[in-house]
Amino acid sequence: MKEYSLYKSLLCLFIGIFVITACSDKDDPFVLRSTDAMEFSYAESTQKFTVCTDGEWSITTDDSWYTLSAVSGKGDGTTREVVNISVKRNKGAVRKGEFVLHAAGKDLNVALSQEEGKPLTLKTPSLSSTLKAGQKIENATINIPYTYGYVGQKVVFTTSVSGPGASGISVNSFTAELDAAEGTIKMPITGTPLVSGSVSFTVTTDDEAVVTVTTAATVMSETYFEQHFGLMLWGGDCVANLAGIKGSFIAGSDGNVIDETKAASACTAGTDGSGDLASSMATSYRELRGFSGWSGKRVYERPGFIKIGTATSTDGQLISPPLSNIPLDKVNLNVSFKVSQYFEDAGGTLYIKVLNGGTSSISEYKMKPGTDRVWESVEFKITDATPASQIVFSAPAIAKQRFCIDDIVVSRAN
Repeated sequence: MKEYSLYKSLLCLFIGIFVITACSDKDDPFVLRSTDAMEFSYAESTQKFTVCTDGEWSITTDDSWYTLSAVSGKGDGTTREVVNISVKRNKGAVRKGEFVLHAAGKDLNVALSQEEGKPLTLKTPSLSSTLKAGQKIENATINIPYTYGYVGQKVVFTTSVSGPGASGISVNSFTAELDAAEGTIKMPITGTPLVSGSVSFTVTTDDEAVVTVTTAATVMSETYFEQHFGLMLWGGDCVANLAGIKGSFIAGSDGNVIDETKAASACTAGTDGSGDLASSMATSYRELRGFSGWSGKRVYERPGFIKIGTATSTDGQLISPPLSNIPLDKVNLNVSFKVSQYFEDAGGTLYIKVLNGGTSSISEYKMKPGTDRVWESVEFKITDATPASQIVFSAPAIAKQRFCIDDIVVSRAN
């Protein structure tokens, strides 16, 4: 009985192994297929279809937009035979078709489809960085997103540059070999823009089916000087009518410095954050607040800007450092800044003049009433400026003519 039981167990094990190994446990002719429908993207690709049968099999089709690695074979009832089905890139409408698998006396249909395709499609380009007049272009590119490409596709790009700011800018012919169906093409921009102004980049390819794309940019003026007073922290914001904080000061070797033993405390919107930055504060404090090189009278710290003048003073003024970044004598400049009359004053005028070479296009600017609490943007030109030129902002020699100023930018004019 034990021998019979052992024999029976071995027989069951053998049958189990056979069932697991074979692709069917039926004695009758059979055929198994991996799927009855296959879908392909528009891109060139290959998918596997498998057949398992215990006899001869074949595939027939009337379609020509795909290829099969094998169309016939003879199965052993165990092995899944692989047929690679490959499609080329589709540039048109959706493709549909089918093939028929003949095996074990059966005709089995397998549906195939490939999604709609298009020629290489370029999307809206953009520039990787800003362009500045007089500044050599380094590591700047035109970035063009694309879809409907294919791996290994080679495309030659040609770019024309036009517009008032185009002088000095070049984009050489560029050949890209795509490594994916979609991605971003990066074309280098070279040269040195000579003038500021708008510029247009028009990109075409050597494939007539690819639609031309265009992007616009602006060549910024060459900036020689900027002052935004962002390091000013203390005092109330009299323009926005917001309270602030203010620390304490003690005498240093050449002016007042921060008293580190005392904590900063709250102050009203009308409170200055420092003594006169031009005369009473130490060099180290002016450096801390980004005021080095500036001069004037009655200049006081406020959070993110400065205030010039007091209620009774008649000599408030702000003088810029020399515009030493100007490369040559007699250069024409654009100057922009923001100004706001102090909230307790009205009918104010801001005077503007240039020292040490250069002529300003305006000598005064009528400010809105301080009660409006607004920042006004002002622009003017300086002709024939030199590296020694300095800009003076001042108020009339009468009391209650205070003003606040910020965001002073000096750039090259065309």
